[in-house]
Amino acid sequence: MRVGGRLKNPNLAFNACHPILLRRKHILTHRIIEREHTRNLHAGLQATMAFVRQRFWPLSLRSTVRGIIQKCIICFRAKSNQSDALMGSLSVSRVNISRSFSRCGVDYAGRSYYVRKSIETRSHKAYVSLFMCFATKAIHLELMDDLTSESFFVTFKQFISRRDRPAHMYSNNGTTFVSVHRQIQESYDIYNNQQVRD
Repeated sequence: MRVGGRLKNPNLAFNACHPILLRRKHILTHRIIEREHTRNLHAGLQATMAFVRQRFWPLSLRSTVRGIIQKCIICFRAKSNQSDALMGSLSVSRVNISRSFSRCGVDYAGRSYYVRKSIETRSHKAYVSLFMCFATKAIHLELMDDLTSESFFVTFKQFISRRDRPAHMYSNNGTTFVSVHRQIQESYDIYNNQQVRD
């Protein structure tokens, strides 16, 4: 028995147009699937199904191929179970109650464009500085024109004027954040120098 249909005039082989019907749990069906699976270098589910259907049309092919691939020892050895990473415990700043934005992180959301309402309709680049509170998950957004440290200082002052000075600030090792940290550290060292105070 073969699959019927209206494919009588294509430029394909007769077996591709009218494949042979096979029963699901017959030994011949299993042997054909195993042969195509090994002949095509232990192909996956979809590829094995495609190669089998070039000539045959087994009923319930997906579940049959899946069962054969699961029993294949070579495929079982190649597909090892990946270990699940153990999650570390949350830091103190994320689980203790604190004032909003007293412990927060900062990062940039990158380049978007905006148009100023003026005579010119040229679009300008803009970046978003995102401040996120670790305790409450609240966010504060500030718009920036560029990624320089001076622009971040202005943004940080706007953030402090609106949300108060944070006790701890966290960021990634972006060049802007490293530069700002270095400038703040130099100012702090100058301020704490005894000769400067005298």
